[in-house]
Amino acid sequence: MNESLITSEEKNKLAILFSGGLINLDILWGDNGKALSDAWKKAQETSEALKDMKSVSALHDLLPVPRAYAKLFAYLGLIEGLGVTLIDITLLLLIANGKDMHFRKGGGVMHVSRLKDVHKLNLSYKLEFLDAHKLGFVSKIVNRNLRNMIAHLGFTITEDGTIRGSDNKEINVDTEIEAFWNRVEEIIATFDERGLLRFIEQEGRKA
Repeated sequence: MNESLITSEEKNKLAILFSGGLINLDILWGDNGKALSDAWKKAQETSEALKDMKSVSALHDLLPVPRAYAKLFAYLGLIEGLGVTLIDITLLLLIANGKDMHFRKGGGVMHVSRLKDVHKLNLSYKLEFLDAHKLGFVSKIVNRNLRNMIAHLGFTITEDGTIRGSDNKEINVDTEIEAFWNRVEEIIATFDERGLLRFIEQEGRKA
């Protein structure tokens, strides 16, 4: 990329979140160290399996329609795996910094404090929470319209493999996958600059 997708100001916000989270280790890591480490490892494994799908000869041997389906669901897998894991990590940093998230349990409302609580939240709520706390550079991992369209099968595929949404507009899923990786790779690099992912791996080994 010629131009950074994440500004210096946004990187600083992440640095402040991480530093603040370290102060509240009991909140952030007490019940989350092993779960976070395992989730990050699984997300990496899954994304690596999907990342080079364009170079897999078997994919190119598919007919246009099944090839289009494979690309659509590869995109959904990247979002729900690596994308959501990075989002969840950021949400836990916010929680460690005193930002309240909630989920419904029975007839009441519970505070979110563990990764398994975060998993109970729907994606829209997570993305809106990030936006509300000026962390849109993370929420932009997800093309919400495309993600929902795939999840709810709101698309059509013609015999030549052209994908169209409910509005009949053509969707270039290759471009969307590339955009996903561009943003994710820069967010991961930003996390790495702050030592966050190494910290997660170390904490997971202690658990």
